[in-house]
Amino acid sequence: MPGEDARLSLVGEVTGAWETGEPDVLALLSAFHPWSEELLKTRLNWRPHDKLTVLEVRAWRLENEETLAGAPDHGGCKSWIHLPAQLRGRATPIMDEQAWQARQAATREALAHLAAQGALSAIPLPDDA
Repeated sequence: MPGEDARLSLVGEVTGAWETGEPDVLALLSAFHPWSEELLKTRLNWRPHDKLTVLEVRAWRLENEETLAGAPDHGGCKSWIHLPAQLRGRATPIMDEQAWQARQAATREALAHLAAQGALSAIPLPDDA
């Protein structure tokens, strides 16, 4: 709810973002997400003319659960909000660096097929701007 505090034990960092209108992306990335085929088909049919956004996210576990003070812009249908930078300083990555790099390379290799066809566009991240 808008303005309510949120308790956090995990945070995520978006490390890559792409958009595509190609439903084949779901099969290409099936090893990298927990969603069922039924849920993904529902999403594709919900707004069939909207492009799909693919986010590559690195997860971090906070040393201690943190409370994020509620703010009006945290409410509504949002999946992502910007968090204070100091939270990451008190967190440990879920995957070690070697495992993360292997996972990231495998994800990007799976997406390379669509990119080669011109069916995938990178979305610049704020740090890339």
